Amino acid sequence: MAKIKHDIWNNPEDLPMLCFSDELGAESRTLLEPNSKIIHSFYAESHFEAMTIYYEYMNWGVYETEFEVDREPYNLDDIKKRNANNGYKS
Repeated sequence: MAKIKHDIWNNPEDLPMLCFSDELGAESRTLLEPNSKIIHSFYAESHFEAMTIYYEYMNWGVYETEFEVDREPYNLDDIKKRNANNGYKS
């Protein structure tokens, strides 16, 4: 199981975004507005765990999903391959 670091970013309009940290989140961070800032970082082993922590941090209530795949542990090799296929190094 891979514990992957995540960052919660906030832009000047107070709109948050969650993405992987470091090279794994390079593609996602291209969507950030100028002057966005990291407001919280944490580690998670699955999409479900990451979203649960994100929801708790933002005080949005309980995160729910109908997709069992969201609960499966991250596959770091698959994430790196997907990034490489999209032109991002990781």
